[in-house]
Amino acid sequence: MTAFSPIVALVRHGNDTEALMTEVILPLAIDRLYGQLTMPQLVSVDTADEAKNHGDTIRIAKPIEFSDADDHPTDSAGSQSEDITAGKVDVKLDRHLYKQFAMKDVEFLAHANSLSLPSAAEAAVDALARTVNKNLFSLYKDIPYISGNPASTAGRDKTDLIAARKEMQNRKILNGRNIVLTSDTEADLLLEFSKINETGDANVVSQGLIGRKYGFDLYSDVQAPYHVAGSASANAGMTLAAQASVGATVLSLAGVDGATFVKGDVLTVAGSHQTFVVTADTAGDAVPVYPAVIDGIAAGTALTVVGDHPVDLAFTKSAFLIAFRNLEVPEDAAGVNFAQMSDPRTGISLRMLRWYEPRTESTQWKFETLCGLKTVSPERALRLGGH
Repeated sequence: MTAFSPIVALVRHGNDTEALMTEVILPLAIDRLYGQLTMPQLVSVDTADEAKNHGDTIRIAKPIEFSDADDHPTDSAGSQSEDITAGKVDVKLDRHLYKQFAMKDVEFLAHANSLSLPSAAEAAVDALARTVNKNLFSLYKDIPYISGNPASTAGRDKTDLIAARKEMQNRKILNGRNIVLTSDTEADLLLEFSKINETGDANVVSQGLIGRKYGFDLYSDVQAPYHVAGSASANAGMTLAAQASVGATVLSLAGVDGATFVKGDVLTVAGSHQTFVVTADTAGDAVPVYPAVIDGIAAGTALTVVGDHPVDLAFTKSAFLIAFRNLEVPEDAAGVNFAQMSDPRTGISLRMLRWYEPRTESTQWKFETLCGLKTVSPERALRLGGH
């Protein structure tokens, strides 16, 4: 991070607090925030130079995907264009994330040194980064697709990576594939990551990856979640109470016996390759699921809920989307200093506020961002399982 002395900066800017915030503190805060983010660098990001309020809904284009490249004709027929069929998706800006702290100016300077932001500001920015990552990771609950058995207690190895590759290959997901691993799975696969000569790519370390194997760029994040399944995962006697017709998004079950399902639970069906994800916490016999039933499933067919498991998420950039927007500035904001900036690398928009609070005789500092998240192509993601 760029060297910065708050004391020197305050002298240079005099009493121009907004200039100090805009030209010095906020750029460094953005730079620190970028270094703390994993998921926003791996998913689609939408930004626009417009101001919105918490709770607003925006309509944006879904990421575009094309089929494989074509062989160019050698005769007079000429090349052919492929239609762009990207649809629109509504994203609700329902995450107004902030971290606020109180500090007297003397304390602000006392926490500073010649190499970093004041420690409270650093901590506030780190808190925002952790929360953005955590919110993006939570989108795994929309993903019904698995490779192997995610609940397997056996350590993960290259066999499991190959199985995930095969599953994605079968679904024609060929390029730009990432896997973000939990810390436990990273430990299981460290030996694989160390075999750089086998990967044929000695650039992985310099690019910040922990490994590139079998067509995946592999990352690790301590915030990668662990899914705790509902009590139905311990129920071995559940069956379909009635036939599940093509297009159905609710499964009627027998043998539930008061067991619970939580959003993100994965259901497997005996004799079928189709898997479902539970879309809402449920304590009854009617379980809402995604995707809709593709092939009819007969009454009496056994179903199983995948148990607790680490969420090692494989996906492409177009599977998930995060949208950032500037926050509206209130009309009556006398006495409040505002500074706002967007990071050109991630699109994240960060706003900084400063005001004096007479009741506590302290200065309030606030960092905040407005965003919305969406799983736009769940079929382009899966949860890595074991064998």
